[in-house]
Amino acid sequence: MKQIKKLLRSCAALCLVLAGAGAAAAQKHEVAALGGGLFTADEAVPVPGSSDLQFGTGFTFQGYYARRLADLKLLGVYLEFPVVYTPHTETISGNALAPERYSSLFITPGIKLKFIPGFPVSPWLAVGGGYARFKSGDRLNNGQPNPGERAADRGALDFGGGIDLKIFPYLSLRGEVRDFYTGQPQLNVPLSGDRRHNVIVAGGIVLRF
Repeated sequence: MKQIKKLLRSCAALCLVLAGAGAAAAQKHEVAALGGGLFTADEAVPVPGSSDLQFGTGFTFQGYYARRLADLKLLGVYLEFPVVYTPHTETISGNALAPERYSSLFITPGIKLKFIPGFPVSPWLAVGGGYARFKSGDRLNNGQPNPGERAADRGALDFGGGIDLKIFPYLSLRGEVRDFYTGQPQLNVPLSGDRRHNVIVAGGIVLRF
């Protein structure tokens, strides 16, 4: 009797594993909604007597779609389309000519590699490239109207990674970190470098189908 019960438990466990693997194999699409923060390093202004630029943390909204291109059992290969928008990042500086804030938009299709996609916890890495748009605010730090060019369209490289935690057969929680490497926004002052890192730390939910 004990052996029969043990055999039944083993069969049940095997059925659950196969069912989970089958469900994972059938799920070729991912749609996600995430929120998080944008972090940017200080920017030096190479002008004697000018204050460096510091930036506050901007709240981000991310929409996301991915389609699986290949299922290699322990590795899933996806084509992904992340879109990240930050409506308000504060510019903290004593430089009166700098805009008081700016917004940013990143659209960077690319490739994602998800490891052990059929398991409850699946880490992944991603790389992509595309478009970044920055738009500075209509006011300067001294409160005057911004007379400068406000919009800036730039190329962007995107690389990062994260972890998906399955909570239901078709629903996961996601945590991720991405770095969008871009040109500079229009900030009305000369900067020491012409490229910047825009680091996004975000979390949200993923629907798989």
